[in-house]
Amino acid sequence: MIKKKLRECLIKTFPKERIKNNIDDLKVGSFKKWDSLAHLNLLLLVEKKFKIKFSIDEMTSLKKISQIINKIKKK
Repeated sequence: MIKKKLRECLIKTFPKERIKNNIDDLKVGSFKKWDSLAHLNLLLLVEKKFKIKFSIDEMTSLKKISQIINKIKKK
């Protein structure tokens, strides 16, 4: 369920990209448009979708989808 919701966030953040079902290996820079600003937008969308809040430190350290998944599980 987490991966499905996260994939929806990726699709919304990067509408022109083909987001594969297995998102575990995706990270900042996986797409040309996935820069720091797009990553911040993705994390804000994840916060809204999962009704959680990331700290500033978490926002700057979460660079991979696998890290985001682990952090969501802990929250």
